[in-house]
Amino acid sequence: MKPDPVGSTAETISLREYFEAKLQAEKEINQAYHESLRVALEIQAREYERRLTVLNHAHEEARMVLNTYVPREMLEASLAQWGLWRTDTDKKIQDLRLSQQSTYVSKETYDKSEGLLREWKQTVDKYILTRTGEGTGKTAFWAYIVGAIGFLTAVIVLFNLLTTR
Repeated sequence: MKPDPVGSTAETISLREYFEAKLQAEKEINQAYHESLRVALEIQAREYERRLTVLNHAHEEARMVLNTYVPREMLEASLAQWGLWRTDTDKKIQDLRLSQQSTYVSKETYDKSEGLLREWKQTVDKYILTRTGEGTGKTAFWAYIVGAIGFLTAVIVLFNLLTTR
């Protein structure tokens, strides 16, 4: 190294040493850049994985909520079927009431009402069987409701038969 010709106290270096030092500094900067880039990509990958996990969980929850709903067409069809059954049952019960002539229930009337109850039970059983798998808890709940209504209807009919005279 030669002293600076201008008279400063700083030492001068050759052009080769200058470029080697500069190249070494560039290599260190480049390595630091690539290392920080690698770390950033790892952090980004972890964040993407976390977000996808959250999205998948939200999707599963949405599916579970969606399974609790019944399509409008299915509801309307069930209500229409229920309405037809209800109208038919009401007519049969009314016909049975009108056919009664005495306070006592005759064997024929008893058999007729038992046949109606059996027919009603078959209708309910058929309805339940066609809805298997759509919501076991809901189907069982409605089956109990329909059974209770049928039982109450039978009790009312028998009570009216016994008290009409």
